[in-house]
Order: sequence, then C-alpha cells, then structure tokens
Amino acid sequence: MRGVRALRAAGLVDDLSFRHPAARAKVLDGMGPAHRRDLHHRADSLLHGDGAQASVIAPHLRAARSVDQPWGVQVLQDAAEEVLADDEVRLAIAYLELAHRCCADAQHCAAIRIRIAVLMRRRNPSGAEKIAEELLHALRLGRLAPRHCVPLVNLFLAHGRIEEANEVLEALRKRPAGALPLATVQVGAQLTYMAELCLPWTDSHPYGHGQDHETEAAQSGMGCWRVWGRWLRVGRIRVW
Repeated sequence: MRGVRALRAAGLVDDLSFRHPAARAKVLDGMGPAHRRDLHHRADSLLHGDGAQASVIAPHLRAARSVDQPWGVQVLQDAAEEVLADDEVRLAIAYLELAHRCCADAQHCAAIRIRIAVLMRRRNPSGAEKIAEELLHALRLGRLAPRHCVPLVNLFLAHGRIEEANEVLEALRKRPAGALPLATVQVGAQLTYMAELCLPWTDSHPYGHGQDHETEAAQSGMGCWRVWGRWLRVGRIRVW
C-alpha cells in the first residue's frame, strides 16, 4: 500500500488505475512475458468468477495468447459472437483462431474452423476455401463427424464448388438408414422441395422407396443433387 500511496502522490494513479495509458504501457513493457501472461490469466479467472461478459474476459485470454481454464475456449467463441454484433469481424476471427489453437477436441476444433471460414468468406474467400478443403480432407480420412458435413456443404456451395459439395453429401448418403443427423435430413428435404419446384415429377417418387420417412427425405434430396448442381453451373438457379 505504501507504493500505491507514493504513486497517488505523484499523480500517476487514480484509485487503482493509471491515469494515463502511457504509464500503464510502460509498466507492462517492463514485465516479463510469463509474469504478464500469469496476470492476464488471474484477471480472466476473476472476471469469469464475477459473471462478466465473454467480450470482457476474452481480451485477457488474447493478451495471454493461451487458455488455462476449461471454460476458456467457449468464452472465446461466445466473445466472437458478441463482437460480431458491432461488426468487428477481424476481432471475432482472432478470438476464434485462438480458441481453435487451444482446443483439444478434434470435433470441437472442426466446428470452430467452420465458423472461421464462414466469417472469412467475404473478406478472404481464398482463406475460407482453404479451410473447407482441409475439412474435406478430414472427411475423406474419416475424421469429420456427420454433424459438420452440412455446414461444409454450405461453404462449398457459397464458393461454387459443386463437385466438392456433392462429395460431402454422397458421403452422408452412404451412411446407414436412421444414422443421418437431423441437419442432414433437413437439408435433404430442402433440396427435394427445390427440385420438385423445377422438375416434372410424377406421383411415384424416384428415390428412397421402402425407407423411413426422414431418411427418405434426406436421401431423395441428395439424389437430385447432381441435377441441381448442373443448374447452378449453367445459371438456371442461384444460391445467395
């Protein structure tokens, strides 16, 4: 406390905060990296314990360049969504990239990578495509969970990569009946509906007879995918 009183007397601090950012920066620059990282982690733990917003905690995690608590990765993901409300896309991507580096679960990492790619799509389309290609490689090796496949299809569609999108859907179509995730069933139903708007269907459905209703909807949508993809290429339909 004697040191704090001396700083107050010198006009450097007000209560427990430095009065000028330059003084704060000078003190931080004089600290070793390990000491600074420890202080940031102590700060993020205190803030998390007090129920602070993720966007308040995340700057400390980013400054520390690491996560030392089980909740850290989720806090970074939540903070990314919060700052997006203010259109801070670059900051959101920075939080997600740190979350990805610190995440130990492969499927959780895949979900984070997909979100990064979605945010990068407008400002760095080549970077978003690279992520999609990495995830497709993981799918080919059997390392990507089915729940990530529909977002991956959407990524490839956004870049006009019809063949890759079809490959992902074909991989899902080969799964046993009843094993398709709900999101895939929903997309399959949407594709079926879009095809029915354009194709001269008859009363007899061309796909999926003898299967349960949900699997039939998903697989019939995937069955019409190649026709839909050809129409995308020639410009008869568009994806926004």
